[in-house]
Amino acid sequence: MELRPILSAMLRNRTGAVLVALQVAITMAVLVNAAFIINDRLQLLAQPAGVDVENIVSVLIYAFDPDYDWEGERKQDLEVLRNLPGVEAVTTMNSLPLSDSGWSSGWQLEDGNDESDVPSAMYMIDEFGLETLGMALLEGRWFREDEIKVLDLTSGSDFVDTVIVTESLAKKMFPEQSAVGMPLYTSTGETVTIVGVTSDVACPWPKFAIDEVGGLYMTTFLPARGAPPVARYVVRAEPGNAAALAAEVEKALTGRGTGRVVMDMKLHTEIVDETYGGDIAMIRMLVTVMVLLLAVTSLGVVGLASFNVRSRTKQIGTRRAVGARRRDILGYFLVENAVMTGIGVVLGTLLTFALNLWLVENYDLPRLDPTWVPLGVLGLLLLGQLATLAPARRASMIPPAVATRTI
Repeated sequence: MELRPILSAMLRNRTGAVLVALQVAITMAVLVNAAFIINDRLQLLAQPAGVDVENIVSVLIYAFDPDYDWEGERKQDLEVLRNLPGVEAVTTMNSLPLSDSGWSSGWQLEDGNDESDVPSAMYMIDEFGLETLGMALLEGRWFREDEIKVLDLTSGSDFVDTVIVTESLAKKMFPEQSAVGMPLYTSTGETVTIVGVTSDVACPWPKFAIDEVGGLYMTTFLPARGAPPVARYVVRAEPGNAAALAAEVEKALTGRGTGRVVMDMKLHTEIVDETYGGDIAMIRMLVTVMVLLLAVTSLGVVGLASFNVRSRTKQIGTRRAVGARRRDILGYFLVENAVMTGIGVVLGTLLTFALNLWLVENYDLPRLDPTWVPLGVLGLLLLGQLATLAPARRASMIPPAVATRTI
């Protein structure tokens, strides 16, 4: 089929063709960037926490009494919790994986060398942490009871002597050898020794060190408890029993001890959902925008094709009378749409990268992977053909007699 008559017809009625091409270009720019952002967020949501999220419950204790027996009450609280039916293990922690709240710092591989600094999330945890979180010890050992310290970051208390790191952090710092037994240094001059390596556990922030391979799992465990007046108890329930156990944990803690408040009782699944709430809302919004844009673009293509069929009825009948087959008429309109859509996707490619550059500079979003552009091109070309198919088939059904009846 020759393109010249198709282009001539489009030039005679260029307004509709230009509008459809612009509509396709804008749709492609938004569609490709939205799909890329959705994929990025879905990958973020798919990152495992590395702990038994489904069966973990956490609660905060806030002591407002200045004479509160912090250490004694803590021991009694933990004993009460461990004796509750359905409890597998209990520990104390300053924060939880994917909770969006916590403490991070950096380790120096060489004392005093800031350039050797490696960022890490820091979890203060006790001797029961391994069992409670449900992670695996890959090398070395877990903390002993006599290593656990009360660590007050605001008062300059004695730092810990030993730490345990995740597999990703160990490989980052010591790629050619075992990390167990190796020293690490803080920026303030303390020295610690790695005594164990665990399976990967996520830090509190889903985008922590996002540009690093395994950055989410740059995590360190310290044998420590947080200083008063706040303590977090983390309880691991028997499988499938977390929701029912949460009420029992709150009841048990509220029923004993004075001069304090039991607060922020939550399932870990609820905490993770809150952390990802903004990302989930963004995905839903972008999906809605994509569906609406595709629907509007399809209607625009269908509307223009239907208009062209109605306005060219006599011309189509004449072509049929001089020997044009139905498939020739069908092919004519499909090719005409392909030309318009092709112009649109060429312009849309430029708009796609321009929009992504603007998003990167203004909203700190990831740079677009160019492989997504061909997918957008193919998708919109296919959409244009499908949207044109029904009007084109109606055109192909116009009988040759129409040409004589309209003379």
